[in-house]
Amino acid sequence: MTEGDLNNSVKPWRDDSRMDEEIQREPTAAERADTDLQTEVEVIRVRRDDYSFDDSGSDGAPEAESEDSDSEESEKAMTRRERFRLIRQIVLGTILNADSVRENFRYAIGLAVMLFASIFMLFTSLNLYLRYMKLEREVHLLRERAIRMSEQKYENSSHSAIVRRLRERGIDLQDPQEPHELLD
Repeated sequence: MTEGDLNNSVKPWRDDSRMDEEIQREPTAAERADTDLQTEVEVIRVRRDDYSFDDSGSDGAPEAESEDSDSEESEKAMTRRERFRLIRQIVLGTILNADSVRENFRYAIGLAVMLFASIFMLFTSLNLYLRYMKLEREVHLLRERAIRMSEQKYENSSHSAIVRRLRERGIDLQDPQEPHELLD
């Protein structure tokens, strides 16, 4: 291979036209917030360094304690700022521009779909359970009605009921004097 072939086969890390586009495009609100946050952190760090050089005659212990308390305060301020920035991004919708959110967006959509499917299944099963309970009550009422009707049928078809009805009509029923024979 010649040297020219090697130069042609090696591709640049980034495309030049793409770099020009990145330089020309305006930063998004999230990028501006990130740069503002980084600037604030740098200012706090520089201020802390400036104060540490002002103590010329003190011993190292109070300076270390003040640095620890300054670092804790700055960390608390950072977490408050980060929380505020996150809430602001969520409210404004600029969080969708963040790379981490873009990468995991399909997982969030999947979770949302599963959530709605779960809610749908919950209400469907509740509806079917209520329908089942209603049908079970109807079956119970029908069984009670069937028992009452069979009691009435037995009362109306018993021997004494038949004799009583025939007497009401004026017909006299004569029972046989011999015992009954069962027919198989």
